[in-house]
Amino acid sequence: MYKSILAGICILTLAACGSGVDQGDGTDGSSSAPLTQNPIPEVLARNLQRISYNPDAQTLTVEVKSLDAPEIVATYARNAALDVPGYTAFSVQDDPLDRMFIALVAASDRRTVQAAVVGDGGQFNTVFNGGYYERTGTYSIPTSNPVTGLVSYAGLYAGVTNMSEPGATNLLPVPPGTPSELIPGQAARTQGEIFLNVSFSDSAVNGAIYNRSIVGGPALESVTLIPSTIDDNGEFLGTVEFDGDPATGSIGSYGGIFGGIDASDVAGVVYIDNLIRDVELEHEVGIFVLPRCGTAGDTAICGSVRP
Repeated sequence: MYKSILAGICILTLAACGSGVDQGDGTDGSSSAPLTQNPIPEVLARNLQRISYNPDAQTLTVEVKSLDAPEIVATYARNAALDVPGYTAFSVQDDPLDRMFIALVAASDRRTVQAAVVGDGGQFNTVFNGGYYERTGTYSIPTSNPVTGLVSYAGLYAGVTNMSEPGATNLLPVPPGTPSELIPGQAARTQGEIFLNVSFSDSAVNGAIYNRSIVGGPALESVTLIPSTIDDNGEFLGTVEFDGDPATGSIGSYGGIFGGIDASDVAGVVYIDNLIRDVELEHEVGIFVLPRCGTAGDTAICGSVRP
């Protein structure tokens, strides 16, 4: 079923299903620009080398490995048309036959953590994408009353895929008669909801991403975030499985970092290597920035759990 649905989505572009699109491995060299070196595990960072996001000024500069702009460091422009619920979109494209990159970003309301995902929609059988998260404020684990060591986080999730969005025109129009082999794709985006249960007493985190779908496209299967360990810095790294199907095993990785007093917020990245079951080569990189249940900005599902 998923193959037939996806076939209707992935037409006209080089990053279509089964096209052999994979992660590029080009190099851009180094830059003296004052960007933050992406601090997260390589399995989640992928091609995203360095980044600087200012949520108050709404500015984003990025170093991707590679081919996103003439300069090593690219300044992305705000692109509200590509926003995903809960996440702000930026984009860059140097000319109609250069790759178009989309970035989805978010910062916690308390400015304690933030995250971003960046990706293009494919050109010449290659896609460049990756995620980032970091703590931007103070941090302490929840040990005081009424907060206990067992807490939950919930909110919205968004991502980009290595598939092209059908009918997308990119930022710059392609001249009529351009050979299809030269036309860059616009990354198809994903959306969903995410819920985490966390025990700071046991230094453990797990959860699920559900109500997943491709923006403007079909639903996707829910996935489970298998229990992982929180280290002394409030960071974690674990594996992803299809919900209710542990026999299939890992289909990707997730990781993140807690921030704020009593760990009021968490940000993270999810890499899913099997975006759609039984469809090879299609992957997703997504992000989450979530408040702790019982704090300002939490969601309705938090009413079902203890703060």
